[in-house]
Amino acid sequence: MTRIESFFGSKINAGLLLMRVIIGIIFFLHGIMKFNMGINMTAGFFEQSAIPAPLLFAWLVTLLETFGGLALILGVATRAVALLLIITMIVAILVLMHFSFPFISTQTATGYELNLALIASLIPILILGPGRYSLAKYIVNKNPAY
Repeated sequence: MTRIESFFGSKINAGLLLMRVIIGIIFFLHGIMKFNMGINMTAGFFEQSAIPAPLLFAWLVTLLETFGGLALILGVATRAVALLLIITMIVAILVLMHFSFPFISTQTATGYELNLALIASLIPILILGPGRYSLAKYIVNKNPAY
């Protein structure tokens, strides 16, 4: 093992923390943005995209992004949240691709490159969990019954 591999190999938990916090902030801010715009505006977009029960799914996505983002930041329920957010991003890509949006965002259309980057960032969280620096690990270590 090289020095670089040894150095970075011992930093996996710090890397997971940084990834969780950055991705959590992105989702949290997108959820807050949907709240600020109004759920009806998100529901309107969902309706135009032929998503069934657009108001219900607007609420679900907004709550998932907001509170799921916070959960990622804190490191609680990270695998479940990561899986739900991955599914949400895949659905978003399929809807965007269905309406022939470009891969890269332009001045007139939204691409799905951010969705792919978020999926790529959520996969390690889904596989590895929250890491050592998380509220979940703190709770587990304080309460041996878990």
